Formats: sequence, structure tokens, C-alpha cells
Amino acid sequence: MSIVEAREPIESIVLIDVGEMSLRDLHYEGSVTLGGHDRSINSGDAGMKGIGESLCSKVRLTLSAKNLKDCDVFSKSDPMCVVLISSGALRGGRYSECGRTETLSNCLNAEWSRTVVVDYFFEEVQDIRFEVYDIDSSSNNLADHDFIGSAESTLAEIVGGPFCRRSFSLRGKNGERDRGELTVVAEEAEDQSRETVVFALRALKLDKKQFFGRSDPFLQIYRTNDDGSSQLVHRTEVIPRSLHPEWKPFEVPMQQLCGSNRNRNIRFDCYSYGSGTTKNGNFIGGCEIAFNKLVGKNDMELPLINEKKRKKKGSKYVDSGRLVFMSVATRRSYSFLEFIAGGTQLDFSVAIDMTASNGCVTEPSSLHFIGGARPNEYHLAIRAVADICQHYNYSKTFDAMGFGAKIPPKNFVNHCFPLNVGSNSFAVFGVAGLLEAYQRCLMSCILYGPTNFAPIISEASKKAASYPRDGSRYQILLIITDGCISDFDQTLSAVIAASYLPLSIIIVGVGAENFDRMNELDADDGLLTYQGRKAQRDIVQFVPLRQFLNKKGMASSSTEGMLASAQLAKEVLAEIPDQLTSYMNLNGIKPRPSTDPFPPPPPPPQSLLPAAPDGSRSPGWVVAPSSQGIGFAAGLTQPYTTTPATYFNPATIPSSCGSQMSSGYGFNIISPQLPPVAQIPTSLTAAAYPASGTWSSVPSHGSIPSGESSIGFMVAPSSTGLGKPEPPPPYRALGDGNAFSQRGTEDTVGGTGRIQPSAPPPP
Repeated sequence: MSIVEAREPIESIVLIDVGEMSLRDLHYEGSVTLGGHDRSINSGDAGMKGIGESLCSKVRLTLSAKNLKDCDVFSKSDPMCVVLISSGALRGGRYSECGRTETLSNCLNAEWSRTVVVDYFFEEVQDIRFEVYDIDSSSNNLADHDFIGSAESTLAEIVGGPFCRRSFSLRGKNGERDRGELTVVAEEAEDQSRETVVFALRALKLDKKQFFGRSDPFLQIYRTNDDGSSQLVHRTEVIPRSLHPEWKPFEVPMQQLCGSNRNRNIRFDCYSYGSGTTKNGNFIGGCEIAFNKLVGKNDMELPLINEKKRKKKGSKYVDSGRLVFMSVATRRSYSFLEFIAGGTQLDFSVAIDMTASNGCVTEPSSLHFIGGARPNEYHLAIRAVADICQHYNYSKTFDAMGFGAKIPPKNFVNHCFPLNVGSNSFAVFGVAGLLEAYQRCLMSCILYGPTNFAPIISEASKKAASYPRDGSRYQILLIITDGCISDFDQTLSAVIAASYLPLSIIIVGVGAENFDRMNELDADDGLLTYQGRKAQRDIVQFVPLRQFLNKKGMASSSTEGMLASAQLAKEVLAEIPDQLTSYMNLNGIKPRPSTDPFPPPPPPPQSLLPAAPDGSRSPGWVVAPSSQGIGFAAGLTQPYTTTPATYFNPATIPSSCGSQMSSGYGFNIISPQLPPVAQIPTSLTAAAYPASGTWSSVPSHGSIPSGESSIGFMVAPSSTGLGKPEPPPPYRALGDGNAFSQRGTEDTVGGTGRIQPSAPPPP
């Protein structure tokens, strides 16, 4: 079928050439201009969607701040907040201002009433920055005012957080702390167009318009405008060879049908498809009625009138058939953001193709090769999708699966196994944990085959089927593969079964293989069917990664890699919001109120949490794991002595330390009695520096507090003295399994550093 779109005024209708295909399969896909916006009109299998929902939503940001730094001498600051949003990698990544609050006089605890509305795209990483200024004049130039502090995040982190709310510590231009705390609350801007009208229509005794006494009828529905003109809002599918057709139920957004005026007249015109006297087909007849006279009516009939025939036949003319409104009802359609605000969690699973066709993992030509100057295609695809999806799940855990490899210890081929080989759980923590599990798996499994998708989809379906039917959870399965599906029929059956569950499937093709059969699963041309069973909705999106890479099939630079990642994410994730809302609407699920969202899921098991990274801060201690990863020796009291040391390597200090990293003080921690688990030298050197000022004194000897010895961790006293190690969550200490508290994230006195092996202790 060829479709030629017409984006001119409504008189230019799309032309459809059906060729030899069945007329029952015919459906209209095009676009018309309605209210100044291009909107799609769908029918046939897409009939229940009506006019498609825009992928862009408007999000309203409400801002407040407390404990702002006072920049004025004789009064308090006069704060104003400026919101800037990045255009993203697809548009150059530049920040542009999108709104300002009002200025509040003499206020260090601000609650701004002026909100800022921004465009929200689920499928894009949207960096956002908040800048707070002390306004001293009427100038609009921000450079004329005192800068109080700023904070950066992504729009997804705010929208996907509990209660769509997040607080930030403001920092000065040079990273200074104690500038105040900013709180941002996001909500979807009010949209009056979410009410839709659901029509169920049939016709009786239509005029015969073709040979052999038949017609191929379809309907066109128009709204009448205040100036007397009309606009097409929906076209039904064609019912072949019938004088008593019954069309599939369809829905039209209320805003497009009649706007805010429910007394607006709606016109229904019936045509017979074919070589008619008009460009739309052969006109049978039409009727017109005010919308409010239709709503709630069942089996209401209206005559279809053809004015030309009536004028020709005069009093003998009755009608050209009758249109039966079996039901006309309104219903509320809920948006993706309403479900997210109500606490709906997106569970993310990734399945990696571990078949031999990827090539030997140690060869640079392998699609799984790790160690080159650029990440491989699997790595790029994982990051592109997971970096966005992670913000919509409080626990930050993913299911990591592999298929098509031989798994130790028995080395049997397995088509659905945890990437954490040897574990009984698919779960990993965070994007870093996902990538780490992928890389470890490459070193322990044997790439084999064939490429079977059905076991992976069945596993994801089993999890989705276990969800409560209340809209609290929805699953996204990402499958990354390099080849053709070996079990296509089984996969097709599994996808159709999954279409009835809260599940979406993304397939990313890597490498240069032929992926033609993958496109068959992406049901853009009609819902999937297999052995008499039809999918309830379209849940698969397939994209080959190579279309975003250069001709050599790679990203030639980090910038090009970022662009490819952004393009891939936009392509594969754009349909997720509509897929989620279609599942919820089909199952009659309403979102929870944003004021009473679903309770957050339990935190991830401690075993999934990573060790505290180098540079973790705490009010009294600074800790960093050793390369051996031993951790704290709980319950021990170890004597220690210190000796001056010169170990200070700025390259080992996190870049976030900024300009504070100007000088350092090193010392040795000596623990002569090591626990049995320790396999490291008895002397460790810690490179450290004070957060402010200089070290006034470091005790030359003493005891490490019970349960907090330094075996495997660098421990450095801050300027406030020794304290309890508290790096920020969600990290754990290697060895004792206890999570740390939140306090470490706002430490203002602790230093940072990295553990370094030292020379043997002095005699």
C-alpha cells in the first residue's frame, strides 16, 4: 500500500492505492492540521487510538529554597531563580533559558509563586540547571546581579522521583557549599484535551453504489467551526461489499471533536470507496447533529441524506440509509506522566546476545570486544536505554540476562541465564552494575548459539504476569542481538502473549546482519497474529544501531558516540509512554493521585550495592576501598601509628574536589594484627588533604575505634577529629555488609583520597 500524505488544508485528502489487497485490511494513515498542530488520523487496527497523542508533554516546575546565602550587607538577599535546560546531544547540547521566577525581597527562605513550564520528552536525556541570583537592580542581564548558587540534574530525575520532587544543595561558582537548598516539584501542566469520545457505529440499508448491488462504505467525521467551515477529525476503515456495515469502535479526543463547546455540530458523511464522483469516493449520504445530543445515547438512528438525490427525486426520496449510534460515550484518558506521578515504577530488563556469531571476545573485530578506545555497540546500546530508564525506578535495580552461551560449571547451552554467572538472581544494581555484570560474563561463558528469543521473552512475561493489576509496575525488556532469530514462530507467539501484559519490548540490532525479520515483530503495519491469535497491542520496537553510526559501523569520536546514543534512545524509547498508557487504558487502570502515590518498593539487597567509591566523604572519616576490596574488620580494635609520607597523587583524587586540591598530608596506618580474611600488606598509605585550612595535628599513635579499623580502607581524620565512617548511600562497606547513612553527601569538613600501598613499616 502506498500512502501520499497531504499537509495542505483539509480539502487535500490523502490518496490511497490499495492495489490487490483486501478492502477490509484498508486503513487510513495520514495527518491533517487541527488547531495549528499536525495530528495523525488513524483507523483500522489503530482505530481505538483516534488522533495520536503528542510525544511532548508540558511539565510545570514549582521552586522553593531555604537557608540561602545572604549576599547583602544591610538587608537580606532578594532571590530569583532562573531555569535553563539543555537542548541535548541531538541539538548541540547548549543550555538555554526557559523561565524565571519573580524576585522576592529580603528573603532567605523563598517560595516563588511564578512557575516555569518546560517541554518533557521521556526518550531524551534533558539536563536542567537552576541558578539563584540576588537581584540588586531592574536589569535583565544576570551578570549585573550577585550569583548565590546553582544546582544541576536531569528532568527525568525530578519527574521520576518520589512525589515528583527533589532537593538540591546549591553550590557557588567555584563549588563552594553552604549556599542554600533548592527544592523542585514537577507536575504535568493542565491539559484539557484528555477526555475522549468513544463511538460505536453501524449503518442500515445503504444505497448501492457499485456493480452487483454492493457498496464499500466508510465514514468521515467532521467538526464544524464557528465560521461555518469544517475539519476532518476521523476516517473509519472501509467495510467491503456491505449495505449494513458495522465499523470498529474508535475514539476521538474531545478537544479535537468539539473543543470546549459541546453544542458544536458534528457531521458524519458516508462514502463508498472506489471510483466515485468525488476525490473521497462516491458519496452516499450524511447527517449532522449537536454533540451534546449524542452523548449517552444508545441505538440512536439518524437518516443519511444525499441532497443531490433528494433534489432529483423530490418527495419520493426518503434517505440513502440510516446511521446507527450504538453507543457514544466519553472517557478520561490518562497520560504517562500521571501514572509516573502516581508512583508507577518502570522495571528494566536487558538481555544480551552471547552467541558465537559476535566473534571471539578477545579479538578487536568482535562485537563484544572490550578494551578499545571506544565502547562496543552492546555497551553503547545498554547505556543509551538504561541511562534514561534508571530514573523511573526507585530501587535502581535491573534484571541482567544473557542467552545463547555455554555457562559454567557444566557448560550447557542456556538461552536465559543471569549475567551474574553463578548467581540465581538476574538483579544487578545501577547502570554500572549492569555493565560490570556484562563484562564479567564475557570472561566466564563460552559464546555459542542459536539465537533464541522466546525463552527471554517468556521470562520477562512471567515477571510481568506476577505484577499486581493496579498499575504500580510496568516492565521494559531490552534485547540486544547481532543476528537473525532462530525460533521466530515461538518468538512471535511469545510476543503476542506478552501484549496482554504490562510489558514493552525493545530490540536493538548490532553489527551488519540482515534484520528483515525483526521488522515483522515491530507491528507498525497492523497488530501481530499467529495461529488465529491476535496481539492486543503493539509492544515491540526494533531499531538497528548501525543507522546511527558512520559508514564503518562505529562512532569515530566520543562526541559522535554520544550523538549515536542519544539518537538510539530517542528512536527506541519514543513509543514507551503510549504503550504504557494503552495497557492501562485497555485494562481500565487509573493512576494513583500524586498526593498518595504507590509506596516505594523495598531497597535493593545489600549484596547488590557497590562498595563505597574512592573519594567518599563523611563528617569525621574519609574512606576509600583498597584495590583488594577487603573492607572493614568489624569488632576489632587495632593499634596504629602514623609516619609522615609524601604520597600525594592528584590524579587519584576525584575531579569533583576542584580547586580545593592544592596541598596534601600523607600518613601511614599500621595494623600489626590483621584478621584472617585480610590478604594485604600491614602498612597502607593514605593520600589526604584538608577540606579547609591545614592539619593542626595528627596523633602519632592511638587506637582505631572498635568496628572501624582501616583494613582495606583508607581512613583519614578530618579537621573535626576522628568520627564514624559515613559515605553516602547506596553504598556498602566491603566485608560487613552494612549500608551507610545519608549524612555523608553533605560533608563540609572531610577530605578525600585514594588508598595507596606503602613501604613496609619502620622497625
